[in-house]
Amino acid sequence: MSIEAKAYKCATEQMPAFLELLQSPVRLLPIVFVSPYANGDPTKLDADAMAQRLAGVAIVVNLQDPQVTWDIADAIGRSMSCFDGAARIYWPGFSPDQDPRRHRLYFGAKIRDLGATIIERSIERSIFTVAAFRFVPDPRLNDIVREVEQKDRQQRLENKKESSGIEWEEISVSLDAELTSATERIKNLESEISNLKANQEVLFSARTPGEIEDDEPATEETAPPKSVEEACIRAKDFAHLSILDSAFDAAKKSPFKRPADILEALSSLEEIAALGPGVDVLQQLKDRGWGKRSSMHISATTKAQNGKHYQFKYNNKWEYFEPHITLGSGDANSCASIHFLVDSQLKKFIVGYVGEHLPNTKT
Repeated sequence: MSIEAKAYKCATEQMPAFLELLQSPVRLLPIVFVSPYANGDPTKLDADAMAQRLAGVAIVVNLQDPQVTWDIADAIGRSMSCFDGAARIYWPGFSPDQDPRRHRLYFGAKIRDLGATIIERSIERSIFTVAAFRFVPDPRLNDIVREVEQKDRQQRLENKKESSGIEWEEISVSLDAELTSATERIKNLESEISNLKANQEVLFSARTPGEIEDDEPATEETAPPKSVEEACIRAKDFAHLSILDSAFDAAKKSPFKRPADILEALSSLEEIAALGPGVDVLQQLKDRGWGKRSSMHISATTKAQNGKHYQFKYNNKWEYFEPHITLGSGDANSCASIHFLVDSQLKKFIVGYVGEHLPNTKT
């Protein structure tokens, strides 16, 4: 791609190209992703000014349509996405199944509180610090140098053989070449390891003076869950959620690759249930970014053809768990659903299913 000293725009039609670039294994430059606020207001950050200062060392992408942020969240997971006025640094080697803390997120509220200038400097300092690390020689250049040196040694050997006829020197030179090559490789690996360790230290610890930390020390409770089952286990103690055995059974079988999204969805349900009876559940889900991914009903056709799949035993009765949140799309690795119902008497949401998307008229 051509590198320009201005922010790239990303609308719906550019989203596939952005996702391809984001996840490309050959991408060498970090991406600074800047999102609008959920209500459509533009970011407080000056994306074009950052792009000018970061020209050649980073790619700045400025998103203007908040709806596209949700589509990107569907593709890479909410925990790895960036929305509601936030900004994020996506380092090279990005993968949706990584720890989200590897790719620094600056929340929109934090940008408002601290001011755009401080956040811009923090982003730029992180990138420039990494870019300024010492150069690790390309292994191909090392190979060329070794080849030239080996040819030089071979020529000296031939000269010696012509003058003295001693054959053991050939063995000596061969062993010397192998030793030199191995020593050189060890040095290169030590240099690369040292460089990677230094990079890692900057990625996780570089902060702007006076900036409030977004990240907390990783603990078992704060680290992203490693499976859908673990996400359900963490949500088991939520005060306003009750997770049935049927949900745990489905969660154990689910291969969904973004369990952090499951935990976030369950957390959203907990927050909504805590508001009490009579709340507009669907509107609350929309306010939390689950709008087009949630519904309070399944279609009549789905109910007629596959209704039994949506029934789970609760209070010794088989109930339809129609309200649901859908996460992602595609196969079971990238798509899952959560089905629940509202128990007004207990003032709780009852989660009956968490796992692979249930069959409908499209499957």
